[in-house]
Amino acid sequence: MLSAGFGRSGCIGPARLCGGRRRGILAPGRALALALTLAAVFGNPARAAGTTDVVLGLQSQKVLRGQGQSDGDAVASADLRWRADGPWRAHAGLSTLDHQRRRGSVEAQLGAGIGREGEGDWDWLLAATHYRVLGEGPARRPAYEELSASLDWAGRWQLLLTMAPAYPGPLPGGGRGRGRLWQQELGWHQRLGPNWALDVGLGRVRYGGLAIPDAGYGSLSLSWTRGPLSLSATRIHSDSPFSDVGPRALLALAWRL
Repeated sequence: MLSAGFGRSGCIGPARLCGGRRRGILAPGRALALALTLAAVFGNPARAAGTTDVVLGLQSQKVLRGQGQSDGDAVASADLRWRADGPWRAHAGLSTLDHQRRRGSVEAQLGAGIGREGEGDWDWLLAATHYRVLGEGPARRPAYEELSASLDWAGRWQLLLTMAPAYPGPLPGGGRGRGRLWQQELGWHQRLGPNWALDVGLGRVRYGGLAIPDAGYGSLSLSWTRGPLSLSATRIHSDSPFSDVGPRALLALAWRL
């Protein structure tokens, strides 16, 4: 399964409670209220020309490019995707982060793209996405942008290329600044009947001008879908030397409104 691309908020599982609230921080309860507001306002496709999807999710933790993003905490997410009758696409999303270090902060994504799907075997998408952490916790990271290109063949094979021209992180000489990020990922999807599916993903992420080592990752996922409900169990492995990564299991629940 592709771990990144157009609109990839983290989704959830059993969460640790964060201790206390800090002024200016978007706490999990307020994040959930905002997610439900998004669903209520945009969940009706009649409100906009084209097709609108709202997906609410829970994951046992947030993992991106094989690396943990929530310090092992469960996360919640809300995604709004809009597809015009023509080639244009838009996306907005919210996902909770590490409850302890970020005191309930939320990551927001806003993106737009152009693509084609449902016309023959080949689907493609070119997109730009802006990421920003809402909140003022001590681990708040700067906003950044990503450019991505994805190609899908017959719903079976997917290729994803991502580039962030000003990705924030530690510099080789000390301190923090910005460098470049490149990601390549190949995914394979196989249906196992009317409700079950198997997904395999292999990818690599490289950094330029930052003191972050390159890393490869892989995932194996089994999912069950019935109507608007989807459940999945995923095994993820990464060779990154960071202490918070390595083999891990991820459970996810998604509900499409």
